[in-house]
Amino acid sequence: MSHTTFYNIQRNLVIPVINEHFSNEMEKARNESRRVNNAVIGDGRFDSPGKSAKYCTYTCISPVTKKIVSSVTIQTRNGKGSAPLELEGFKQCHEQLLADKYHISVVATDRNQQLAKWVRTEHPQIIHKFDPWHFVKNVKSKLRPLATKKGCSVLKEWIKPIGNHLFWCSENCDGDQEKLVQMWQSLLHHITNKHKFGKVFSKYKSCAHRKYTSSESRKKKWIKRDSPAYYALEKIINNKRYLKDIPHLANPLHTGSLEVFHSLINSYAPKRQEFELNVQNARVRLAILDHNNNVNKKQATLQKTGEKRWRYVCSKLSKEWVPKAIMEKKSFAFVERIIEDVMKKKLEGEKVKVKAADMADRLISPKNIAYSKMPSKTEILQKHFERFKKI
Repeated sequence: MSHTTFYNIQRNLVIPVINEHFSNEMEKARNESRRVNNAVIGDGRFDSPGKSAKYCTYTCISPVTKKIVSSVTIQTRNGKGSAPLELEGFKQCHEQLLADKYHISVVATDRNQQLAKWVRTEHPQIIHKFDPWHFVKNVKSKLRPLATKKGCSVLKEWIKPIGNHLFWCSENCDGDQEKLVQMWQSLLHHITNKHKFGKVFSKYKSCAHRKYTSSESRKKKWIKRDSPAYYALEKIINNKRYLKDIPHLANPLHTGSLEVFHSLINSYAPKRQEFELNVQNARVRLAILDHNNNVNKKQATLQKTGEKRWRYVCSKLSKEWVPKAIMEKKSFAFVERIIEDVMKKKLEGEKVKVKAADMADRLISPKNIAYSKMPSKTEILQKHFERFKKI
């Protein structure tokens, strides 16, 4: 098969059929999710490592059905950064859902401040939550450099417990945002081996853990109140941005399912390979069809004992071994249905018309993601060699 024939089949048959199956799947997934609630979890994925991404795929998933209900792939223009692109992606997903009368009641995202402001000002009726995992990741990234400073080495022992504490606070604050902030700030008392602070906080007066035995207490590496480590940690705990954002963690929704989906996209649209926008979009839609058709897979079990199967990996970051569930085999029936429809249309001699909307992005998309128009080759070469001239 020649390149021309391949691309003709891809453009005129395969991509239109994929788009048709995708549209049907979105309608089905939205109707299924709408029966339960209209909450969504949103996150963006960029098509290449580092800061040279060309495409941003923004996806919204239902936290109840675990199925994707909206997704858009947009191309960066004028060198826009990740934050503006994620905001644009969410806006387009929101418009898609509104057009289908899917009114978002709750949305959970990472701590994208531009997106948060847009939701707060343009759609105040939407409850906006932040994903705890992204929040904890940011806190730990601030703590690790501090632990290397003089007099602060003890903080290394507290990085993981502090992250776990924030997860615990978000799940156990009973939806009370003020209580959540107090639970977070109580950490400054706990690390000094003081577990009752009724005079300081009104809604969280003591630690929830049981009383430590004297042996357990001696093993803990408590931090002295007047030490450099305490003052360094105090700045993190009482960081104004953190205290402003922590209330968004009450009754949290997690973006973990979207992180898994982003890994799945790599199987269909590898980050090391470039595609035209219409092809990138079709490949992402194939990944969505794969995800939605296999979202209810169960964990695999041993035939003889019925015991659940696990695999064990060593985390590069924490240096600890962790278990990961082995799931049942995937179903690729959706691929067979796509192939059947492609063959059917080809055998019937039907040439699928590519919709104008599907071709619009391909026609108007710039050839690259440069900040400015390319000057003449002579000008570029002249500027390059001028570097070596003496001043």
